[in-house]
Amino acid sequence: MQYTGDYTFVPEEKQAGVFHSHGFAYVRTGDMLDFIGSLTDRTGFTVITADMNRNVLAVSKDLEGLMLTEDYPVLDLYMQQGHYDAVFDGYFAALGVHPRQTEKLRGYTSWYNYYSNINHNIIMHDLRAIAPCAGVNTFQVDDGYQTAVGDWLSVDSKKFPFGMRRVADAVHQRGLKAGLWLAPFAVQKNAYLAKKHPGWLVADKKGSPLMVGANWGGFYALDIYHKEARAYIKQVFQTVLHTWGFDMVKLDFLYAASVKPLYGKTRGQVAYDAMELLRECVGEDKLLLACGAPMLPSFGVADYMRIGADMALSWPHSARRRQMHREDVSTPNAMLNSVYRRGLNGRAFLNDPDVFLLRRNNISFTPEQQALLAKFIQLFGGVLFTSD
Repeated sequence: MQYTGDYTFVPEEKQAGVFHSHGFAYVRTGDMLDFIGSLTDRTGFTVITADMNRNVLAVSKDLEGLMLTEDYPVLDLYMQQGHYDAVFDGYFAALGVHPRQTEKLRGYTSWYNYYSNINHNIIMHDLRAIAPCAGVNTFQVDDGYQTAVGDWLSVDSKKFPFGMRRVADAVHQRGLKAGLWLAPFAVQKNAYLAKKHPGWLVADKKGSPLMVGANWGGFYALDIYHKEARAYIKQVFQTVLHTWGFDMVKLDFLYAASVKPLYGKTRGQVAYDAMELLRECVGEDKLLLACGAPMLPSFGVADYMRIGADMALSWPHSARRRQMHREDVSTPNAMLNSVYRRGLNGRAFLNDPDVFLLRRNNISFTPEQQALLAKFIQLFGGVLFTSD
């Protein structure tokens, strides 16, 4: 579980009132912000720690694994005091980053109703139901179509006997953009790819594949610098976007590529290289929704970006789950992230605050909570999806 967050390279806060952030941070007093942001995260993740007990703001760099071969800009900071929009405008002007899209995505994702329990009939049923709705422009199929995470081109023929091209064509016939979920750097431990090509995977100190997360019974990460692994990633996108015909990809668990320094590069360098590889694979005429991705490496690269936690189907989520690790599904946290990171929306990318829920079955929300969630997403989101 240690790789699902920054536990391996950022010391855990031991007391209340101490917080940390990556890349940028601000402290608000009234309607004024004291803002600090990194201009050099490409050289290594910048960690900003606020100790409210001592009124101290500290900045550090994650340079583990770095091998210097030339002059190296370690730290360059943008600091400004002002109103919210003014400081974010100033920061993105200093970065030279511009959003790639202005059109919001509105529509459907299969995940938050069926999770991975999808099939052709379910998808066609929901497509017929949502396509006539006013304002809908996107229909996205989530996890569950593939035989294993990592084996993206191996479609589960029992679930989708007609293949994924048939799905994309059906979406297009309804006048919508077709989206598909992938975790392009993740390979679950029992996937064919993991067994056939263990040398393509990021390795631990002993040379064995490094387990980078607990999902799907545990998963590894593809080494983006391995020539054959890189070729496989490109083949996957070529198939999904051009053979199958999908218009948008939701790319998840992207942190996996940069959980450790590689080949003399810091985690930050690897993360930037990984995101730029994905942009190259997706191209300029298709859409990239990033999820579970390092924040600054996604600026100006992702078209849309999940900027907080996954929604849960209860409010709040269970205390037992919260004790496991910080990076957990949480509806209140997702909503708070939508507020606190609203300055990224329309500057770095369009924000994806996650879904709103319309149904009353198999969820633990009051009608008032559902209405509040929908209002948050309408106000702060660039992606407005539901699974109902």
